Amino acid sequence: MLAVLVMKKVAVARGSFYLATDPGPARIRLGKGESALAAVSWSNTVEVYGGAVAGTYLSVARGKGAAPVVRPVVTDIGTTGKVELTAWLLKFAN
Repeated sequence: MLAVLVMKKVAVARGSFYLATDPGPARIRLGKGESALAAVSWSNTVEVYGGAVAGTYLSVARGKGAAPVVRPVVTDIGTTGKVELTAWLLKFAN
C-alpha cells in the first residue's frame, strides 16, 4: 500500500498498532465474492514546527507489479507524515 500526501510519498509503518493487531504477512486465497481486510490508521498530531498536511487518496495493489486501485480518502496526518498498516487478513480478531 502506498499513501500519497500532497504529491509526496509518506512513510508506511507495518505491524500492530493501537487500532489493530497485525497477524503478519501470509498468503491468502480468496474465492469468488470473498474479500480481504487490512487496517489503516494515521494520527493528526501536529508538532510545533511545520504545518499540518492532508492526503487525498490511498493506492492499493494486490502485489508487486499489479495495477493499483486508487480510492479517494481524506487523510489529515498532521506533521507526522506516517500511516500505519496491517497485513491483509480475512477477518479481524475479536
